[in-house]
Amino acid sequence: MPNLVVVAAESVKQRLLNGTHAALYLDMSKSKLSQLRLEGKIPYVKVGASVYHLVEDLDAFIKEHRVSPDERAQKNSSIACKINGKVSSSQK
Repeated sequence: MPNLVVVAAESVKQRLLNGTHAALYLDMSKSKLSQLRLEGKIPYVKVGASVYHLVEDLDAFIKEHRVSPDERAQKNSSIACKINGKVSSSQK
């Protein structure tokens, strides 16, 4: 029978990423991750001097910053109108 403490520790270890692995997970630099953390945009777990990120928090950050194709098309249309000097009815 497996040691329950070891099984629990392995489960937590899979959910926690250090700064290097969290930055890789988000495909950004460690300094950008630190900046987002200091700005309060990404939650973290601090144990002593070590900083960790829950995978669920990183996934929530990704979901929160996801841009759908419709949103992107609307934004591009808005930018094009501003460049061409036109104001759409939705911008009035």
